[in-house]
Amino acid sequence: MDSPKSSNIQSASLNDPAFPVGIAQTLERAGLGLNYHWQGPLQLCAAGPRIGMIGTRKPDAESEAAMERLAAALSRRGAIIVSGAAVGVDIAAHRGALKENGSTIACVPFGLATTDLATWRDGLLDPASGRTLVISALQPHQQVTTKTPILRNRLIAALSQVVVVGEAGLGSGTHHCRRFAEKLHARFFFLTGFAGNDKQLLAMQEGWRKRGAIPFTKDQACDDALVEDIIGAAKSFEEQEAASRAAQLKLFPSS
Repeated sequence: MDSPKSSNIQSASLNDPAFPVGIAQTLERAGLGLNYHWQGPLQLCAAGPRIGMIGTRKPDAESEAAMERLAAALSRRGAIIVSGAAVGVDIAAHRGALKENGSTIACVPFGLATTDLATWRDGLLDPASGRTLVISALQPHQQVTTKTPILRNRLIAALSQVVVVGEAGLGSGTHHCRRFAEKLHARFFFLTGFAGNDKQLLAMQEGWRKRGAIPFTKDQACDDALVEDIIGAAKSFEEQEAASRAAQLKLFPSS
């Protein structure tokens, strides 16, 4: 008999003819193999706008609050918040979305049978709520290792139409997700104002600006203008993807 942890896990291969085509195409971007496991509404992977919000596990209180406010403001505009369910910025983003009765996708670095999601993170990310999808590319009984957060980060980037980087130091694992997102997206947004006199971090942020990334301050975190820019970038990405799929169909029409 299945344990309570595993009884509600759904699993499928992207090659399964019954698997939603649009969702399969999105998940394929992660390059994590064919098999996925989830609890909650899988259709959130095809909804939008989908905004990835990532950052350090140990942000300062102001940065964490700013990301929560921004997640809440985006949710009020109908955005799906995608993050990695870690403490710090990730949980702040999930919490901001759910406080507004919005929806969120939690990409996790472990197999879903290893954790009772109804009580994990104080029950915040309970898939039974109907507003939270918890998804993993790892086998149900896979424990966390040093490599599994990297796989989780790739999944966040693949599911997100735009990525917002909160507080993240030079050594943060956040940058793996950001780098992969840059390969998939033309733009991302990032929080400023926490680097102090860290010349290396400031230089890295300046490099992001030169590549077209959009900075914002803690005070701007729920400004209408910032929210509109993020939503607009997500819609632009969706339009580009739709145009690309249409072009491919013309080149390779199905038989």
